Amino acid sequence: MIRTEVIFQPIFPMWSILVGATLLLMFLIWKEANRKSRFLTNRIIAVLLMLGSITAWLLQPMTITLKDSSSIILLTKNYDRNKADSLIKKYPSYTLLKEYDAAAYKNSIELMPYALVDHKDNIAFILGEGLPYYEQEKIASSYSYFPSKLPTGITQLNLPEPVQVNQTASISGTANIHGKTTLILEQPGGSKDSVVLTGMGIKSFSLSSETQQTGLFRYSVVLRDSLTSKVEGYLPVEVTPHKILNILFVQKYPSAEVRYLKNFLTEKGHALAIRSQISKNDFHYEFANRESIRIDRLTSESLSEFDLFIMDTESLHALSASELKSLERSVTDGLGVVVLINSIDPKRNFPLLNASFQVYPHDTVHLQIKNQNIALPALPVSISSRLSITPVTTSTTRILSGYRHEVAGKIGFQLLHETYRLLLEGKITEYASLWSPLLESIARLKTESFKIKIKNSFPYYQDEPLAVQVISAGDEPKLKTNHTILPLQEDVLIDDYWHATTWAGKAGWDSLTTQDSSTLHYYVSPDNEWTTLRIANQQRQHFANQSNLISKKETSLTTDHKPISPLWFLMIFLLASGFLWLTPKI
Repeated sequence: MIRTEVIFQPIFPMWSILVGATLLLMFLIWKEANRKSRFLTNRIIAVLLMLGSITAWLLQPMTITLKDSSSIILLTKNYDRNKADSLIKKYPSYTLLKEYDAAAYKNSIELMPYALVDHKDNIAFILGEGLPYYEQEKIASSYSYFPSKLPTGITQLNLPEPVQVNQTASISGTANIHGKTTLILEQPGGSKDSVVLTGMGIKSFSLSSETQQTGLFRYSVVLRDSLTSKVEGYLPVEVTPHKILNILFVQKYPSAEVRYLKNFLTEKGHALAIRSQISKNDFHYEFANRESIRIDRLTSESLSEFDLFIMDTESLHALSASELKSLERSVTDGLGVVVLINSIDPKRNFPLLNASFQVYPHDTVHLQIKNQNIALPALPVSISSRLSITPVTTSTTRILSGYRHEVAGKIGFQLLHETYRLLLEGKITEYASLWSPLLESIARLKTESFKIKIKNSFPYYQDEPLAVQVISAGDEPKLKTNHTILPLQEDVLIDDYWHATTWAGKAGWDSLTTQDSSTLHYYVSPDNEWTTLRIANQQRQHFANQSNLISKKETSLTTDHKPISPLWFLMIFLLASGFLWLTPKI
C-alpha cells in the first residue's frame, strides 16, 4: 500500500503567513474591484494564483510517500479461494502474487521461479501448500500463514537409523486418512508388515521389518483404502554389519541366564570375558572370541578395553568402595554397564543407577513381541529415578529394561528373568529383540573424528539444496560428494561445527564422505513420491517461522521525503502577474 501526503516547513510561523496572506488578498481584491478595467473575474483569479504562489513558497511544502513494508499476499498451490477473497476484501491495496503452479486469480501477478527474493521484505500473507524450506529462508518479513487442506497420506515420518543385520528396522509417524485405511511396509524379498487405521483425520502408526542382509535398501510404503491403493514412496533403510563388542561379565555365581546370553553373543561374534566367583578371592574365567586375561580387581585401566560391562545385583553389592569408584569413572569415560537385577531392598537407593525401586504387585509380565503374546517372570518392582530413564523394553505399566546417560557412558538395567526360555522354545528372534537393543544402546560408542548430518527433513528431491552439517573432533573436515570437495565454513560461534550446501543429484542412493572415510548415505526421492509428507513438512516449517503480527504490518510504514520545486511557484507567479500587467493594455 502506497499513500502520498503533503507537509509544510514554513519560513515564518504558519499563523503569521496565513494572516498576512489573507489581509493582502482582501486588499488586492478590493483594488482590482475598483479598477476600471475589463476581465474582473479573470483578474481576481490571477490575484489568487499570484498570492497563492507566494504563500506556498513561504510555507515550503514537501511530499511524503508512505509505503507499507509488508503489502503482498502470496498464493501457492491449492490455496483456499474463500480465504483469499476475505483477505483481498480486507486489504484491497495489497499486491497479489501467485506461484506459477497455483490456480489463477483475478488481478494476480505470477511470481516467476527464483524471483521470491525480490519480495522478501514485503510478504504479509501466504496461502496454500506453502513454500519449500529453502524458499522460506528468503523471507525477511513477518507473515501469517493460511494452509491448504492436507491430502490423504503420510504426514510425518520417523526414519530408521542405520540398523544392524538381523535386527528390526522400525518406522513410525502419522497419516491423514478419510476412513478405514491399511498401511503396508514392503521389504525387498517379499516380507511385509501392516497396520489398519480407522476413523478420520491424523492417526499415528508404527511398522517394522526384520533385516536379512547388509546393504542399502528401499522399502516401499503403500496406503490402501476402500477406493484406492497407492505407493506413498520408497523408504531408505541402511543395514550395517554387526558391531563387534568387547564384553565383560561379572557374576557372583554361574546362572542359566548368563550362560544362554553368553552363547547367544558368542554366535554373533562378540568378544567375551566371563568372571564367576568361586570363593572370596578365587574366580573362574571363561573366554570366547578373544585371548584370556585375569581381572581379579576392577580398575579403570582394566575396564578401559571393554565396551560393555554386565553384572548381577550380588556382584554389584560386593564391589569395594575403590572398585565402585573405578567403575563410575569408567562409565563417565564411555563404558556401558548393564545390571541384571535379581533382588532389591526397597528401603535403599540402588547403587550406580542412582535410582530407587517400588514394590510391584505382579512378578509376571505379558509382552507383545513379533505379534506373539509372551509371558516372562520379572522382578516385582518398578523403577523410579531422579534422572530420566530411556526405556528399551516396556509393559503397559512399567519399564522392564532401559538406561540413563552418565556423561559419555550409560548405565542400564534388566528386570526380566528366565528369558533363556525363549531360546529353548526356538524363539531366537524374540530373544534377540529383548537383548540386542538393550546391549547395543548401552555399549561404548565408537570414537568418530567426524559426524555428518543433513539438516533437511526427509524427503530430499533432485536439484534441491541440502544443508550439510559436520561436527569435528578437532581437525578440519574435508567433505566429498560425487568426487567433488564441498567448501565448508566453520560456525562463527561454535568451534568444530562446520556447514555447507550441496545439491541433491539424481534419484537414488548417494553419499557424503570425509577424509577418514566417515560416510553418510542418503536417499534422493523422485518428484512424485511422498507428496503429502512434503506438503506437511512445508506447513510445519511455515508455522514455526511465522509471526502473527498483523497490527504491526498495518502500521509498519517507510517514508520518502521530497520537497516541491520552487520553480513551479515562480512560474505561476510570473504568469499571474504578467496577466495583471497586460490586462489594462488589452
